[in-house]
Amino acid sequence: MPETTDDEKLKSCEQTDCPVRASGKCLEGLEPESCSHFYWSDGEESEGEQDKKPDQNNLIRLFPGTELHTKELGIVTYEHPTNLIIIIGESFSGKSTVLTSIFDMFQVGKFKQFYFAGSYTQYGFESRCHLSRAPSGLVEPDTAHTQSIEFNFLHIAFKDKENLSRDAHHLLLSDISGERFNMAINSATMMTEMSLMKEAEHLVYLLDGEKLADKFQRNAIVTRANQFISRAVDNGLFDTDTEITIIFTKYDLLTDIVNDGTLEKIKKSFVDRFEANLSAIKFEVIAARPKPPTADIPFGFGLEHLLSVWLNKRKLPELNVGTIPSSERYFELYSYHNG
Repeated sequence: MPETTDDEKLKSCEQTDCPVRASGKCLEGLEPESCSHFYWSDGEESEGEQDKKPDQNNLIRLFPGTELHTKELGIVTYEHPTNLIIIIGESFSGKSTVLTSIFDMFQVGKFKQFYFAGSYTQYGFESRCHLSRAPSGLVEPDTAHTQSIEFNFLHIAFKDKENLSRDAHHLLLSDISGERFNMAINSATMMTEMSLMKEAEHLVYLLDGEKLADKFQRNAIVTRANQFISRAVDNGLFDTDTEITIIFTKYDLLTDIVNDGTLEKIKKSFVDRFEANLSAIKFEVIAARPKPPTADIPFGFGLEHLLSVWLNKRKLPELNVGTIPSSERYFELYSYHNG
């Protein structure tokens, strides 16, 4: 039987509902060749050839170390007390840069308080960090921007340097395209499909410092953030139990609006509008990759403080019936609370 040439091979996927064979598009929103489910098949498979395939139910699937999908979070949460961090923000606001910079800082020992203690998604971190490394061939470091509009997560574990005998801290950090948040502003259906935000231990909204520094873009970006929060309140995803932290990214570019008081006015506008709807609104500033780094604003500015904050457990809503389960895992408490 003649060997199949590369031109005759078909894009295929282990997931039965993936459209890659028909349209060439990946179900996960990735480049097909980078998806762990993707493979090249040798053409149309006959019924007899399909019968020869091993029973998928008897196969053991090895986790590839990329991002975790929502249904896979139990890989971490069943084994360790874990904090879920949902990071919201528009495209290019700095979400991916925050994730990759945290990972890079652990690799080069930049954190004073913490040691890296492992990751189930180390390959996922490494692939996202590629454009910031010398082998990428770029003159200036960059970050690959997230394409998927579905929630994916990166896992990281670390220990306190001053108490290495204690268990490691475990975080699950969301990684989702900013386009999904833009879509949610204009669609109640898209917003309600983001109900995972209700389970977050820490809910973070990133505001792009570069756009805030530009007086021609400033009002638009603040308005869209207000619209997103308002939409989430209207659809019941945010309520008086919700605590949100608004983080101003690229702080190295904000000197002017800090000095003239504009940044404080922006903070006050959020508090005035939403303090009656939310449990708390907090603010932080970071500069994950300042250009250039300085003594006052070095690489990773503000990230170690964020990790310290994200280790804290938020106060859970009081349960009105039954007995509270004995567990430190917020996922278990939340599922109990919601029956």
